[in-house]
Amino acid sequence: MNEYGLAIFLLILGFAGRNESLIYSMIIILTLKCLKQDYLMYLLSDKGLNIGVTILTAAILVKLFDGSVDISIFFESFKTKLGIITILSGILTAAAAGRGIIALQNNPEMISSLVIGTIAGIFFFKGVAVGPLIAAGFAYFIMIIIK
Repeated sequence: MNEYGLAIFLLILGFAGRNESLIYSMIIILTLKCLKQDYLMYLLSDKGLNIGVTILTAAILVKLFDGSVDISIFFESFKTKLGIITILSGILTAAAAGRGIIALQNNPEMISSLVIGTIAGIFFFKGVAVGPLIAAGFAYFIMIIIK
């Protein structure tokens, strides 16, 4: 299967799984590929992750500043069991994602496996494709333990 065949297959999976993120991603990639926009593909590959994480972070933080979440709740999170567990989860997730970047840079063969796992998670479990870095980080930690 060539690049276009794989892209169309993933697009079909996106429609079948009703996953807008996958659909839009594949439309963007197919459009850039068909229009031979190699430089934009490079930019997406090189800077897309940082831009995406920045947008995701802003989307989460905006709740603190648009009146959706009272500022006092921000400080109360340090006093409740749920808040502390959530803070620890955030720390572990950030650590895993950081190691995931290192793992992907040092082991590019992980990318295809992560794509398969992410697509399976989206398709079968109605997941969201924000986990590849974290998954790579977990794989990194598991490989350290196994070695």
